[in-house]
Amino acid sequence: AMLHGLPVIARPEGALDEVVANGINGYVTDSKEPAAFAALLEALARDPALYRRISARNLEDAATRFSREKVVARLLEIYDHVGTSSA
Repeated sequence: AMLHGLPVIARPEGALDEVVANGINGYVTDSKEPAAFAALLEALARDPALYRRISARNLEDAATRFSREKVVARLLEIYDHVGTSSA
């Protein structure tokens, strides 16, 4: 979503709550209720300036933090570490 400039609305699963800051990249909610997600979507729809600000931030963050090159380099680093620690 961030690579396409979309705000992220998610639950704090995996590392999403480390990547998404409320009101900065989108929103993280503990709720499992569809109404909670709908309310966050509605808030973004009612505030075009907030949507644009989050969108621009996500495009920038994704380009610098999650580019294909950065992800590949990080995966290779992890694989290298796992390979050397299991020997």
